Amino acid sequence: MSGHGAAVCRLIQDGLWYDCDFQQDQHLVDGTFVLTWRLHWIAGWDRLSGEYRACSADNNGPTLAIYRGRIEGNRLAYESLNDVLPRIRLTWILDDPTHARWRNEFTVDGQTWSLIEEYQMEVAG
Repeated sequence: MSGHGAAVCRLIQDGLWYDCDFQQDQHLVDGTFVLTWRLHWIAGWDRLSGEYRACSADNNGPTLAIYRGRIEGNRLAYESLNDVLPRIRLTWILDDPTHARWRNEFTVDGQTWSLIEEYQMEVAG
């Protein structure tokens, strides 16, 4: 599959949290349209837990997901917080000031992560 999309983010709560809307049109290799995926994402530093936290809701189902996040070098990774498997991990990898990669992975055993998708991103502006 291939995807083409965009994200619009804004700072809220005096700059403590990001409020983002993501949208991506997904196509099969032959160009056949599959779906338009939409996600609402809120993320920021949670002082009480001492880590980044985020929540998301998308149009693929009725699930509200909560994540814990961490920065390691040029990577910002969020893993779903629930104890139930499977879990997902969302990672933004900053390659340079205007280019990043997006990775979406899942685990069914809590140990081994498998790639769902990875996209090259470009910062507009």
